[in-house]
Amino acid sequence: MTIYIKYLTLYIIIHFISFFLSRQFNLTDKPNNRKIHSNKIPYASGIAIYFFLIVLTQYHNIEIKIIIYFSSLMLLIGLIDDIFELKPLIKIFLISIPIILLINQGYNLDSLGQYEYFGDLKLGKYSFFFTYLCIALLINAYNYNDGIDGLGISQLIIPLFYFIFLLEKSNQNNFALNILSMCLIFTFFFNINNNPFYKSFLGNSGSLFIGYLLSFLIIHLYVVNNIHPAYLIWSVAYLVYEFLTVTILRLMNKKKLFKPSQDHFHHLIFYYFNKSHIYTTILISIISLLFIASGYFVVEFFGFTYSLFLYLIIFIFYFFFRLYLNKSLSKSE
Repeated sequence: MTIYIKYLTLYIIIHFISFFLSRQFNLTDKPNNRKIHSNKIPYASGIAIYFFLIVLTQYHNIEIKIIIYFSSLMLLIGLIDDIFELKPLIKIFLISIPIILLINQGYNLDSLGQYEYFGDLKLGKYSFFFTYLCIALLINAYNYNDGIDGLGISQLIIPLFYFIFLLEKSNQNNFALNILSMCLIFTFFFNINNNPFYKSFLGNSGSLFIGYLLSFLIIHLYVVNNIHPAYLIWSVAYLVYEFLTVTILRLMNKKKLFKPSQDHFHHLIFYYFNKSHIYTTILISIISLLFIASGYFVVEFFGFTYSLFLYLIIFIFYFFFRLYLNKSLSKSE
């Protein structure tokens, strides 16, 4: 227990330093017609999480050390984007660099696992391309999701607790994830509160960094910890479903794919709840937890193959639900 208190204290110190430096260097989210807040909010949370993990890896032989080191590039790209607002194609090109570098370090999906009716789903010559697409999708999905106070952090906390559960179940070490999840709960309150004097956001630096960390952490749990993908895919089901749904709906409506818009599910819920961040975050967190629980119990009681079928079926239901929701709202306006 003492070591957890020590690291939480360290994280709080790092967070306040990041908060102060973000204000000093004007790394803040400035109000505009698309933003909900009316004050400059520092991009401190993502930076604090990154530097805390760097310190943590110096004192412990943590297996995910290489992921954290390579994530430095993603954090830097995010900071550049926060300052200069990179054009979408330039941003995609830049985030491809740290993705490809870490894939070449062995974080590559050669197989999707062993399934009851299909055997081993090997990717063969498509492994690199498939791995790249999955990571790029999840990074962008996480970035899309970071639009309501507390939501981005909650969609990292929930997968982390699920990973801890899966590691505990297989009697494997989860020290780093325990420490990180504890500190993220503290970050959540910095993100969700309404006091401009100590409120902080992830920013693009934080959301890109966390999306990158989460993506490769899932691969690590499969490749190194031998946790089956049929379990792991559910950890980010909500993020994936929402990203794919928004992308498809924009294509159907002939809208620009990368133009900032308020067509995300969290925006619809936010306005339904009279602009309540906490209610929006709670509802989406419950949905995310239900997806995870559904997938986990299907694997446990029916098997890996049924998990894949359920993943596809729930996405279809989610997509048509969102399509119906969008049409209903457009008629009421």
